Amino acid sequence: MDHFLEKSKWNIELRPFERSDFTQLIQWIPSADFLMQWGGLLFQYPLSKSQLESYLQKADGENPTRLIYKAVDLNSSAVVGHAELDQIDYLKHTAVATRVMVGEQSMRGQGIGGQIIRQLLEIGSNLELDSIELIVFDFNTAAINCYQKVGFKITGYVEDGRKVGDEYWSYYKMRASRNEICRASCYGNL
Repeated sequence: MDHFLEKSKWNIELRPFERSDFTQLIQWIPSADFLMQWGGLLFQYPLSKSQLESYLQKADGENPTRLIYKAVDLNSSAVVGHAELDQIDYLKHTAVATRVMVGEQSMRGQGIGGQIIRQLLEIGSNLELDSIELIVFDFNTAAINCYQKVGFKITGYVEDGRKVGDEYWSYYKMRASRNEICRASCYGNL
């Protein structure tokens, strides 16, 4: 069965992330380790509205280098997640998918993440991107499986690539090609 044709009880739509979403996002970040896993080096724990205000500024303008989204379940109108296309290069037609999260832990593993990623790929198609890359820590097997399911391929591995406290975390580099980006656009949010 084609991985784009699976049905879900969720009907997810990405909408622009706004200041009114700050409190919800902050509530989803329970620890410094989780913030590092989700936000990388961009944020410091505890996440604050002032950090999010600075974050949102890069999404302004005619050709922003960052597009930030909240994921909304159209069945309930609830905000259920977050996602972003960052480092958008309009000349090279590339971007990085980052800061992807299904907010409530109880909602993870139900297909929401896959819908979020497919929507990011569809946005990438609308932007005429040739590739979308991401990194994911190697212990985040649910995310790795989700990304592979929608067409991302592992392109590299960085052992001990990020120091977090007294530990080193390793991560995979992944990439969706123009073909996978176009497939998401053709099939849409099923």
